[in-house]
Amino acid sequence: VYDRHRPVDPEMAAALAAFAAQRLTGREVVELGAGTGRITRHLAPPTARYDAVEPSPAMAVHLTAADIPGVEVTEADALCLPWAGRSRDIVVEHETLQFTADPLRAADEALRVLRPGGALVRLLLHPAGPDPHAVLDTAYRQGAFTGGPLPLFHGKGTDLRGTAHLTALGLDTTTTVLTEFVRHRTPHAVLAALADRAWPYQHQFTDAQHERGMTAAHHTVAGPGDEPVPVPYVLRALTTTVREEP
Repeated sequence: VYDRHRPVDPEMAAALAAFAAQRLTGREVVELGAGTGRITRHLAPPTARYDAVEPSPAMAVHLTAADIPGVEVTEADALCLPWAGRSRDIVVEHETLQFTADPLRAADEALRVLRPGGALVRLLLHPAGPDPHAVLDTAYRQGAFTGGPLPLFHGKGTDLRGTAHLTALGLDTTTTVLTEFVRHRTPHAVLAALADRAWPYQHQFTDAQHERGMTAAHHTVAGPGDEPVPVPYVLRALTTTVREEP
């Protein structure tokens, strides 16, 4: 379900492979929240070692069964990685920190396992401008959380808080655009993804909350039209490098 609703576009796949060839070749890499391996399979080939971390036991089994060459699957939590400090060259994640219980602590844990000169790389895929479908997701969240507070961390605003946290630690973050492309989606495709509960945050909700969210999302779709809408996307790499020791 997750892969069906979040395909890796050809432009994105090529950009990930190029990034891996340039930045990950011969390095010892940890990926946080590898999930189904949809990103993993594009990053792992040139690495010297690739540890794919996945906290969900069922997803870890699924990822192991995918048998991606060179990938070692580790069932673990990003807040408590099972490796010694200063033992890896790169920690990479693709929109994973926002779904951890404590994104800032997860960033600190990534820094702990990095060698001096190593880097935390956050890969982010964002609409390059207003997203005409964002109203559906917003309506779903508001409907699902009716009568209660929103989570402290949710959505891509976590990225800004993460960067601010790293800056406060005295670490600079550089942003690199890896690729830009256009994705065409219909409102009903977005509703189908919500109905299938294809996003991790939806599993925080009870079935009753989910149904309220779906009702709210359906109410935002105006008329029977379901024409594909072009949405420009940009894939960025936010790289925070650990200082070399003097």
